[in-house]
Parts: sequence; structure tokens; C-alpha cells
Amino acid sequence: MRNKGILTFLLVFFTFCGGSGLAILLFGPDLVIPSLSGPGTGIVGQPIQITYSVKNQGESDAQAFSVKFFLSLDKQIIPLQDIYLGEQALSGLNAGNSDTQTLTLNIPLTIPAGSYYLGAIVDLDAKIPEKDEANNITLSPSIQISS
Repeated sequence: MRNKGILTFLLVFFTFCGGSGLAILLFGPDLVIPSLSGPGTGIVGQPIQITYSVKNQGESDAQAFSVKFFLSLDKQIIPLQDIYLGEQALSGLNAGNSDTQTLTLNIPLTIPAGSYYLGAIVDLDAKIPEKDEANNITLSPSIQISS
């Protein structure tokens, strides 16, 4: 990987109207999940298969990171409130590249039957300094969970 995921800062000092200031131009990785899919139905305690793509749309390479998966009753993924399904570690991703993965995760025995949204968050632990930390979450259409 070209920059080993190290965030590059370019500091430019300038003078404007007799005063001084600091401009920071930020170049770095930017991880997003452009696609996430799972089954339309699932059963409590049983596995489901999830397919997703992760892309580094930034200007520099990203070192190792993980993607975490959740079930939510609404269209907002809140890690401390929603149901954690598991995660997948990735060794890194070069700038401009994408990676598609398929994994199997179990639906916990402790959740009630109902309609949930499957969500994924890339680099939830913020191990990779990114240009945009606000674009790391994606949702799939709802999944009906039965007992």
C-alpha cells in the first residue's frame, strides 16, 4: 500500500489582509460501504448470510480495519443500543479500491421476533483517520425475524 494508511496533512501558512492564518488541506483514506444485503427473513438463533462491499474513496491507503454488523428496530444504527451481530476484520484497502465480502452471522437467541434493519459500520473503532467519519454507516432493507 502506498502510504500505509498514514494520513497526510499539508499545512499552508498564509497572510490575508495583514493578518496570518492557518489552512489545513486533508488527504487520507475515506472508507464507505456502498452495498449491504442480507436475507428478507431470518430465525432467532439461526445464521444469516450477509454480502457487502467496502470502498476506500480517499486519496491514500487504509491499514487494517473492521466492519461491524448490527440489527436495529429503526433506520438509525446506534452501537450501544442496537443488537450487535459480529464483525469482520480486513487487512487494509488501497486508495480507490473496493472489496466485496460474504459472511455468515448468527441472529442472537435473546432478541424478540419482529422487523429489523441490518446495518454495517466500517471502522467504528476509528483506527483509520479518515477525511469523512460521517459516511461509515449503511443500512439494508428490513429483515423479518421470527422465533
